[in-house]
Amino acid sequence: MAQHKHSEIIRPLSHYSITGQADEHSGSVLRLIYEFQNQLSLQELFEVYANNICAALPVNGIRYRFPLLAINLQHGVVSNPICNYQLNTEHDVWGDITIYRDKGFSNEEIHQFELITSLLVHPLKTAILHASASLYTDDGGVVGFANPDLVEQLIIREAKLAAREHVPMSVILFNTDRFKRICDSFGHIHGDKILYDIMQVMHSRLRDTDLLFRYHADTFCLILKGVTGDQAMMISERVRSAVDEFTFRQANNKKLHMTISGGIAVLDKQDCLDSILKRANNALLLAKNSGRNQSILADGFFIN
Repeated sequence: MAQHKHSEIIRPLSHYSITGQADEHSGSVLRLIYEFQNQLSLQELFEVYANNICAALPVNGIRYRFPLLAINLQHGVVSNPICNYQLNTEHDVWGDITIYRDKGFSNEEIHQFELITSLLVHPLKTAILHASASLYTDDGGVVGFANPDLVEQLIIREAKLAAREHVPMSVILFNTDRFKRICDSFGHIHGDKILYDIMQVMHSRLRDTDLLFRYHADTFCLILKGVTGDQAMMISERVRSAVDEFTFRQANNKKLHMTISGGIAVLDKQDCLDSILKRANNALLLAKNSGRNQSILADGFFIN
């Protein structure tokens, strides 16, 4: 029997078809692709996947986790884990799957499990995006899946409203300091959990009308209508201090200190989407390069 394999990586089917591993299973592969792609609900997709695994292999239970959206799905009896796999595409991690049973996998069983699971990755990604989109609300409530297109559409909408109502508007880009060290030390799954926790701390210091979204990777965007630059600086510092003072937890449950840096830009009547984001990003880079754990307001002259 093969030894217990911990935190291996599974990528989509193309990774396997390139090496010819899928050829001998072409009929069943097409059937599974059809079954998986016709499930939009994450819960239903997981159940179809789990039923196919159980039909192919003797297992006691299966668990799927995606900590960023607090997703934890289980099938069967989840005791005695024997292997854990992280589900990856080229640039992203889409959770992990743990298999539970009384004895290890043979090499043939590992091959069969990895092949079936490779077919799951892209449909799973689609289901997660759908689940994440359903968490966005009109008042800005969001759990935190990265969505740059939505953020940029909201900036344009809020800028138009601010111009029409003759009120100021500010945009703040926050970035997590030294986040790569967390992912390198504990993995991307725990890194996503830390980002989720950071976002909850940030939300706790904002008004209901403030729009906070995860923008890219470990960068967040805060859209503040009716807020001047000085007011935005106060808000940014309040949010930054809250993260600085919060006790996060490492994967081994030890205390973890996290900080964020912020770059602030105020809407100008000449602004377009690119220009206001460029100023905010340049201010953020200055905050990062001059010591981190601070907020900097773009002044339009030295930071443009």
